[in-house]
Order: sequence, then structure tokens, then C-alpha cells
Amino acid sequence: MKTNTIYWILGAFVLVMAIASPYVKAETAVWAGAWSSHPFSDEEYTSSHDLVAVEHENWMAARFRNSHGRESYAVGYGRSWQHGDVRLAGYIGAVRGYTVCWNDDDSNTNVCPMAVGAAHYTKYRVQPGVLLMGQAVALSFRVELY
Repeated sequence: MKTNTIYWILGAFVLVMAIASPYVKAETAVWAGAWSSHPFSDEEYTSSHDLVAVEHENWMAARFRNSHGRESYAVGYGRSWQHGDVRLAGYIGAVRGYTVCWNDDDSNTNVCPMAVGAAHYTKYRVQPGVLLMGQAVALSFRVELY
């Protein structure tokens, strides 16, 4: 079975379980889209990342296109803090899709360490936010499942 199929099945399972369980819904969100900039680099990078992520309690699983245009998968564990209508979160974990951790040399993909910071405006169900991963700063949306 291809690795991509396994991730899609896992993501669909988590989403179905989130919709089916009232308790899970209160602790689950979906992230969608990501449009980035690399303000401290002169290189050309992909700026649209097709991010789809599921966040449940302190866990996050994601599929996205990295800045080098490669399909990537990430899993992380994190913490979040709510301050009024602003939610701050940080995740550490692993990402697969880079050929050299945080670079690209067209070789096989590796599993690399990952750190992601996020800030979302949470007044509404659809929550715009900013993500920081490596040297990429991205705009994304988080949707809480009720």
C-alpha cells in the first residue's frame, strides 16, 4: 500500500471520528490552506502549500506541499495557550518530504525533525492565522469542529 494512501485513510478516520463523537468535536480542528513567504531568503520557493491538517487535543497530523514543491507529511505533539481571542500553539515532531533536512538536493526523502509555531484569531469558527515553520511564514485557516 502506498504511503500516501495510508495517510489519507488515517486522516479520513480521524475526521469521521471527530464528527461522530461530541466529546472529540470539542477538542478537534482542521487546518486548511497555507500561503507562505520566505522573508530571509533570496531563493525562489513554492508559496502555495495545499495544507490539510487535523489537530486533536495536543496532536497534529498534516499533509502539505513543502517550499521545494515536494509532497510532505508531518506529525507533531504540542501545546496551546488561549489569550482572549488569540490562540498561540507550538508543535514538535517529524516531517517527511525534504531530501536534506530543511533543504533540497533531489535525492530520496528523509524523515526530519519539525517545529511549528502558530497564532490564530479565534473569535469565529473559521480562524485566520499565521504559521512559522523553518524560515517560512505562512497564512492559514483553522476550523473548529463543534
